[in-house]
Amino acid sequence: MLQLQSKPVSHFEFHLAQGLEAFNHDLFDQALALFRRAAVNDLRRAEPWYWMGRVQEEKQDRVSAGYCYGLAMSLGHNYLPARDAMRRLGYLANPD
Repeated sequence: MLQLQSKPVSHFEFHLAQGLEAFNHDLFDQALALFRRAAVNDLRRAEPWYWMGRVQEEKQDRVSAGYCYGLAMSLGHNYLPARDAMRRLGYLANPD
């Protein structure tokens, strides 16, 4: 499991880090739950929605992935990783 740093971390950072750890070990349901907790802990951050999109892609759910990436883009002012994912899925046109 992920080792916590000696300095205190926010609930957002904790859940996001734990979600990434679960994602990297292909524990997608666990990762999704942790990313949801991170999103609830900071409703203004794009990162958990991007990672929820990645989980949905791994689960072969392109529609849910696109929804999550769209939210990440709206929260993160065109959050680049989410925009790239939307292009990869064919929801956005590639730039000329």
